[in-house]
Amino acid sequence: MRIHTESDMELSRQMTVMTQQTTNNGTLARISIALAVICLMTATIASAARPTDAEHLTWTHGLSQTTVFSIQDDERGSVWFATEDGLNRYDGRTFTIYRNDPSDPSTLPANLVRDVDAGPDGRIWVATEGGGVAVWNPATDSFTRYTQNAVAPDLALSSNYNRAVAADRLGSVWIASRSSGLDRLDPTSGAVVNYKHDSKDPSSLADDRVYELLGSRDGSLFIGTNRGLDRFDATTNSFEHINLGHPAKRVSIRALFEDRSGVLWVGTSGAGLFSFDPLTGKVVHFKHDRDDDLSLGDDTVQSILQDSFGQLWVGTANGLNQLDPKLGGFHRYGRVDISATGGSGSVTALHQDSAGELWVGTELGGLVHWKGKKAIFKDTGRSKADIVTSFTESRNGLFYFGTVGEGLVQVRRNGKMVRFKTSDDESDPDAISDNRVMSLLTDSKGRIWVGTMRGGLSKFRQGRKSFRTFRHDPARPSSLSADGVMTIHEDASGLLWVGTFGGGLNVFDGRKNRFAAYRHDPENPESLSSDRVTAILSTRSGLLWIGTDGGGLNLFDPRTGTAQRFQNDPQDPTSLPADTVCAIYRDDLGTLWIGTRGGGLARMTSPPTFSAGPTFETYSEADGLPNSVVYAIQPDASGRLWLSTNHGLSLFDPAARSFTNFDASDGLQANEFNFGASYRSATGKLFFGGINGYNAFMPSSSPGLDAVENGNVDYTRGPTRRARSSSRGSKAGTTGP
Repeated sequence: MRIHTESDMELSRQMTVMTQQTTNNGTLARISIALAVICLMTATIASAARPTDAEHLTWTHGLSQTTVFSIQDDERGSVWFATEDGLNRYDGRTFTIYRNDPSDPSTLPANLVRDVDAGPDGRIWVATEGGGVAVWNPATDSFTRYTQNAVAPDLALSSNYNRAVAADRLGSVWIASRSSGLDRLDPTSGAVVNYKHDSKDPSSLADDRVYELLGSRDGSLFIGTNRGLDRFDATTNSFEHINLGHPAKRVSIRALFEDRSGVLWVGTSGAGLFSFDPLTGKVVHFKHDRDDDLSLGDDTVQSILQDSFGQLWVGTANGLNQLDPKLGGFHRYGRVDISATGGSGSVTALHQDSAGELWVGTELGGLVHWKGKKAIFKDTGRSKADIVTSFTESRNGLFYFGTVGEGLVQVRRNGKMVRFKTSDDESDPDAISDNRVMSLLTDSKGRIWVGTMRGGLSKFRQGRKSFRTFRHDPARPSSLSADGVMTIHEDASGLLWVGTFGGGLNVFDGRKNRFAAYRHDPENPESLSSDRVTAILSTRSGLLWIGTDGGGLNLFDPRTGTAQRFQNDPQDPTSLPADTVCAIYRDDLGTLWIGTRGGGLARMTSPPTFSAGPTFETYSEADGLPNSVVYAIQPDASGRLWLSTNHGLSLFDPAARSFTNFDASDGLQANEFNFGASYRSATGKLFFGGINGYNAFMPSSSPGLDAVENGNVDYTRGPTRRARSSSRGSKAGTTGP
């Protein structure tokens, strides 16, 4: 599961309809094709009866991970997929997966791939989170990397964290960075020109957070930033800021598409869909209205496509939409549940290849590949599984888990599940603020805290079965600093610490209902390394270990508000293996263990000092770990570590340095688990959440899984085969702060 993403987190709820006008002048006569795709999107297809002209492609078919960010076909007939865990090439029968190998510079530079684009010379460009950009060379089946770590400043990218890449017809490659502006790369010389926002220059880039790029047919470059849409003028090296007429003036752009008539379609994070005619300047705004069934299905638009029949498809955070010009509105096709493992309902990528075949990428639901015009689909009646993100227990023994899309779930002693979801009345202050729950905590006073993807932090009032919610308010500096809450932690003194996605670290004053925020400051090396806080753990001396998305690990001192930063150094194998930290755990001997995205499992071998940072020993796939993404770490009574990954569960024995691996054939809900989704109960029972529910089991003294409970299918089974095991060798030491 991806760490939910600026496109999920940074939303505005203020929407206004400007006008109603249809701008798609392509033919829309092929209604039968639309109906076929509609059926495809709204039904779950039984694998035994799958029509020959439709494919569901998930991890069971070889896709490396079920969240697909970008799709592109090449001149050789292959289709490329950018996922959270690897780059995939599909030849119509099998997947070839490209991942990073730290020992081989010709491999993919990082495993989280945000965008893929085919250059005019047939090479494939990829934008990664953490590894810069790379180009795949078909002659050698290898990659050439371009990174921030180049020795010469004029050959270095502005950031290794990139969201989009576009190769133009003139030979330049444009790179959108997550927080450092726009880069133009000359692949021949390696020279890089960086464009950034300058508050003193109105013709500079609108914002340094760049999420989308589009090269139009007339040669213009459109840039989607966090504060609006820009068009680059190559003659003056300046940027024109395009006014979309939204009341907020500047909206966060997440999708761009040019239709065959030259109209630009602009998808935003929270402000709906716009059409912009560059010739006339005409702007049309479409938004969601819960009282209008023909309105856009959701105001977060992530993908846009006009197919070869002229139909405009819009992928949103809540399903697929098709524009009907005759009605002046949209046909909505519901939450996408297109794979055998479920899905969040979010359509993240749309693409039609050169053969006219349609590809739909989803969040946690894999791919749909639609080949023909006459597919007939039947609903199998299979219920949708929960995407489980978090767990907790109340003092009175009730069990809770958080989901993406289905809110907070209470499991009663008789096994009955009660779901707490958002109210139809948006003004209801007692309802949960967001159905996407990312984190849960029961504090020392028995209060249950709920962190959500876009709805802030809530305190669940169990007696009233209601929620008190704390949200970000730009007018109140003492409010929560961002509405995306990734992790919640209580320290030994009873203080509540809240890790936000984009707002840094917050501490809550319960007596005054106030928050104090600690943020990343680019000018202050003692500030947090990133505002995306993903994991928090107290030390015995009262300090806090803070894990981040992209900023590595921090040792934070609450007394001074300062932090020491520890990040990956590609030249130092004893440094932190990756800069996105998913989990932090300290064992009974004081050893600190770090689960990373892309770097595997790290053990701190020496603590930081005033003059030097810590050192780490890394365990990777080469050592027997099934996957380099370690989402969660939980211990058992024997001191062994259970790790959730993108390829099942792994049992690590620190003494023997050996891994015993389990996958879906051993009774797991799926091979893919979710970021930070784990829990250890007071009885020692372990819980891990994934894309198809959750698994719970009581670890035994043997390496096997004696009884694996699946939280959605409600069955218990033992291992059906012997688990795979591998060993690294000599006994591991135990040291750490």
